[in-house]
Amino acid sequence: MTKQRLQTDVVVLGAGLSGLTAARSLQQHGVEDVLIVDARDRVGGRITTVPRPGGGTFEAGAEFIEAAFVEVPALAAELGVEIVSVDPVTGLQDVRFSGGERLLEAEPLAAQPELMDELGPVYEALAEIAASLDPVHPWETPTARDLDRITLAAWLDGFELSPAAREVLETDYSFLAASPEEVSILYVAWFGSISHAETEEPAPMRLVAGGGPSAIIAALAGPLSERTLLDSPVLSVEHGDDGVTVHTADHTIDARAVVIAVHPNLLQRVSFTPTLPPARRRLQQRWLGGPGAKLFAVYPTPWWRERGLSGTATNTLGIASIMDMSVVGDGTEGILAGQIAGTSEAIVADTDLLADDERLKDAFREAIVAAFGEEPEEPTEVHVASWFNDVWSPGCATAPPPGAVSLLGPVLRQDIGRIVFAGAETGEPFCDWMEGAVLAGRRAGHAAARLVLRDAR
Repeated sequence: MTKQRLQTDVVVLGAGLSGLTAARSLQQHGVEDVLIVDARDRVGGRITTVPRPGGGTFEAGAEFIEAAFVEVPALAAELGVEIVSVDPVTGLQDVRFSGGERLLEAEPLAAQPELMDELGPVYEALAEIAASLDPVHPWETPTARDLDRITLAAWLDGFELSPAAREVLETDYSFLAASPEEVSILYVAWFGSISHAETEEPAPMRLVAGGGPSAIIAALAGPLSERTLLDSPVLSVEHGDDGVTVHTADHTIDARAVVIAVHPNLLQRVSFTPTLPPARRRLQQRWLGGPGAKLFAVYPTPWWRERGLSGTATNTLGIASIMDMSVVGDGTEGILAGQIAGTSEAIVADTDLLADDERLKDAFREAIVAAFGEEPEEPTEVHVASWFNDVWSPGCATAPPPGAVSLLGPVLRQDIGRIVFAGAETGEPFCDWMEGAVLAGRRAGHAAARLVLRDAR
């Protein structure tokens, strides 16, 4: 079969939030001829949905708009997509498991107030480290190399912590989808400091109305649909002073520049001519991701509230967190959402379970019963959105190993000739999250537009 040859000003590899934002940015800067290529059969990358049988969807990937996010709400406003704040139901108790014991708490750690004396110094020390870091270039901080040698586990060993306090801390950082032995205190401090805004009062949950972040993806992708190639894994990229040529199984695409908006680790599957510099190849080997899964159980009513429970639970039978998502809808049905963090410890211990969606559904229901008591009614729906077996996503969260940030960070956003890098991991200062994806896409679109417009002079 003869491959189709195409020509464009800029080809964007990756149709996730960052790649689509880059394409939009290119057009806003006067480069209309843009082509997007993605290996998946859909747009959105780590933003996608789980369809419900009666209509509607659940967000399978990125979902929440953190208080620190600025660019995501701004982009949503540009696209006419509404961001809404959802206040939690008050006056109810959360569930927390500590050493296997089920505790009920109206306030954080209310059942074990003595833990605050242990945890306070840890949080203060971590805040001091975070404050010392350059938020955009943490690797340039004088102490970066030293901090990057110390794992989170080893750093916590320096405090006199009870098993209960240690469990709280390790649960707090499970969102990294890495075991405490797998990430450095440099990365934990950097990631935490830029991803969470400090507020005097708990910030309300912010969500995208009318379809979640997938509504943003749809609004971005719609005008670009005729310039998007799906089911097209990139096999190789030739690049030089005059432009680039991208090869897929069915297409050869000539362009003046390429924006690469995929996770660095995935680029190990792509052949580059000439070969990328050794530092860039090393980054792609070492910049890892941690997988995870989201689970949803739907009931006719939010029955846990009748028991005085909020629907929030942590550290329940391998489910890192459970939360009541009923507040997002009209409040008539009960919706519980759970998250599993893909640490290496969990993957090794439960590898067969994590590969079987039906067993995951059963495990989620067991966790719900353990947290909130026997179900008075059968769930009408149970869904699993697992990223453990997604071949085009190295992980839900970025989890570079110790040493990677300080040694390879300077290469992360470093463009190479006609190759411009985007992706959530390259956001400034956000090194992940949707905010990082938008920041990186706008920066990359502007940089690629400069290359094209310079050629036109």
